[in-house]
Amino acid sequence: MVALIALLVVLLFLTADYILQRRRVARTEEAEAEVSSVVDVRSQLALSSPRAPDGVFFSPGHTWAYLLPSGNVRLGLTDFARSVMGSVDEVEPRTRSVEIARGEPLLRMRRGKHTATFHAPIDGTIERVNLGFLGLDAARPNEPYTSSWIFEMRPRNTSDIPRTMFLGDAARSWLKQEVERLRVFLATTIPEDRLIGATMQDGGPPNWDAVDSFSEADWQRFQDRFFGRMQATTASADRS
Repeated sequence: MVALIALLVVLLFLTADYILQRRRVARTEEAEAEVSSVVDVRSQLALSSPRAPDGVFFSPGHTWAYLLPSGNVRLGLTDFARSVMGSVDEVEPRTRSVEIARGEPLLRMRRGKHTATFHAPIDGTIERVNLGFLGLDAARPNEPYTSSWIFEMRPRNTSDIPRTMFLGDAARSWLKQEVERLRVFLATTIPEDRLIGATMQDGGPPNWDAVDSFSEADWQRFQDRFFGRMQATTASADRS
């Protein structure tokens, strides 16, 4: 009997150890998958055709809009914006039932010492907020693209969307130009010896984490040039 009890105790310890080991493996695999996801989104922007699905409108301020059959509009952030922000420390979205005008702050996200403000691309009333997407990792990919929506709004008027936003081939061309603009901005803002790991010079993707080296003045210039634009026609004419 004593031997049987001892055997049962050993089996219990082995079972518990096995369960703990499996949990550790699962956590490790999950963490590795999350890292791969971040790299996947960021590498998308180095491709010849950045993600810009037909039917999705893109604002020069790096939000996108998708019209639903109900007449509502879902809004989210471009891959570019999510790649720049990476793993964020804090998010501050506008809340439900709030009426908002085009150009007003819609969402604030803080990464380290820098806070980015994204502006509403349309006039309307916020009806839903996708809190599940507003996690700490803004750079994770979402398929299909429109599943990464953050706000659903009842628009006041959708007639301005085609005039103020990019669509289709124009959106893809604009996104490629935004990556080029980022390369130039980084190269002229951060000393070369601080661009560790950057592959900009050989045409590779930018060092997204280089934004952490920005001074407050540099970050404000970046915010104004990349996230502060609201007019597609203006953005097409002015690429500075």
